Amino acid sequence: MTKEERIRAECARRGLSLERTGQAWRVSGPGIDILATEISYFDQSDLNPNAHQPRQTERTRP
Repeated sequence: MTKEERIRAECARRGLSLERTGQAWRVSGPGIDILATEISYFDQSDLNPNAHQPRQTERTRP
């Protein structure tokens, strides 16, 4: 199974939407909204809810 197939299967298993938007792929669902130019650029850890929240050491704008 290729990485792309694993990501597609994991999205389906978790009920996440995987769709082509222009020249990018978008994965969205509860706590997830990420883009990449290739499906294989996603990692399974990217599919975890809130995986892309700023770290405590990062500054965020108010």
